[in-house]
Amino acid sequence: MSSQKPKSQQTKTPQDTYARTGRTLASEVKRLRGWSDGDPAKDAELADALLALTRHRLLGHAFAEAGADAQEALLTAAKIVASHGPVGPYTPPSEAARYVTATTYLASVQVGLGLAAQGAATVRAILEWCSELPKGGANLDLEYLTKVWGHLALGRGALAEAEVALANAHADAAQAWYRLGPASDDPWFRLVGVDADLLVADARWAAGRPGEAIAAGERAAHAYDALAADAWTRPGALPPALLDRLLEPAPGVFTPLADRALARGDAEVGVAARTRLVDLLRGLPARLAEATRPALAGALASQAVDLDSLGRTSEASALAAEVSDLVGADVAAGLREERLTRLTPAGDHVTGWSAATDFGSPSAPAPTPAPAPAPAPAPAPAPAPAPAPVPAPAPVPAPDPVPAPEPVLAPVVDAGAAEVASARAALDVATAGGGRREIRDAAERLVEVLRPRVAEDRARWTPDLIAALEGLSEARWRAGDLWGSRAPAKEAKELAS
Repeated sequence: MSSQKPKSQQTKTPQDTYARTGRTLASEVKRLRGWSDGDPAKDAELADALLALTRHRLLGHAFAEAGADAQEALLTAAKIVASHGPVGPYTPPSEAARYVTATTYLASVQVGLGLAAQGAATVRAILEWCSELPKGGANLDLEYLTKVWGHLALGRGALAEAEVALANAHADAAQAWYRLGPASDDPWFRLVGVDADLLVADARWAAGRPGEAIAAGERAAHAYDALAADAWTRPGALPPALLDRLLEPAPGVFTPLADRALARGDAEVGVAARTRLVDLLRGLPARLAEATRPALAGALASQAVDLDSLGRTSEASALAAEVSDLVGADVAAGLREERLTRLTPAGDHVTGWSAATDFGSPSAPAPTPAPAPAPAPAPAPAPAPAPAPVPAPAPVPAPDPVPAPEPVLAPVVDAGAAEVASARAALDVATAGGGRREIRDAAERLVEVLRPRVAEDRARWTPDLIAALEGLSEARWRAGDLWGSRAPAKEAKELAS
């Protein structure tokens, strides 16, 4: 008798629908590139297709893969906006919204590649650009994810620059916009919520609010668990690309949560979070053992330190020996030292912050506060044979209206500077990606953007153009264009003389 299970009882192999959708979107971009062929009438369709592909890759944290398409989307959107003349009342809102979206997507790529300060600068530049639109861009129809990612970039940049109150304001705005967004059947939308909770956790910790930081970290962990459940239960059944994608956020979710909970004395939450990460890494298929060995060794070394601090020395010693077997005694000692010095203490307590300036709005949405408890009823007066009339209580004057909070950002309108910042952002992303042709093309674009700026204000922009020309010379040389590298180098020398 066959031992094969009936089809109704067989476990279905998980499908990587994310990868399939990505291939479909990439195919559409390729088709439109060939169809457009420089036709301005087709540029809008190409830009929208590039944005759809970049958005999809951002959802899955495919930041390096998204870099080139994000740059092309921004350049195409900028060309469309520029075709209507100077930015102002005649700039079509739909095309302005596309340009803002493309710039924000590129900023998200920068942040994802570790360029937090640069990503924040890119978003600030586009907010400055919006200031020249009617009503400051309030009529732009931006998707809520664009606002979430914009606030995430600004929040991460603020943390990188130790602007703690500003980071918390943007963290609140990112979380609020994510919660206000419509429900989606795409499971990768959960990763955006994870990113928002992680920013809240980091910002609250820096603001000296460890309890709130740990609570936000636990929310991120629960949301990640819901997304990546199959990575624990049946990792060997997952397509390799899907498993890699699910694993990518895990250390950033569980490591800070464990560190902070243990530092605060919450051993149960801290040990559970660390154990969750260790169990995930231990259970991976053999084909990933070598690639994940450093991550597993780091998690085990941290767990050994945790258990030792809790007096569980025998368990800690066993884990320390396992780490030495995995990576050697010297590396194991370094991992232990890294764990002991990794966590930055919670910052000084910050009592509050103003709401963050939003895209086209005076302030970002704020979570609805919990209603105040109803006051307890006053006791009934004791009866009296001839009570004196009780005068009616004096009316309580209405409180003065609370003024709207001052915007966190007060951008100076400079559309030219915004365009330069966008071009620099594209070059940063290309440099992080390492592609020689992409770096050369981005360097060419930066020089093109800077030339008219120099004509307007030579003293301000000439040093930037000189640096850009020198960078272009090197980029052409690295791309194999030896003769082409000479012209920008010569021009840079002439400008500097």
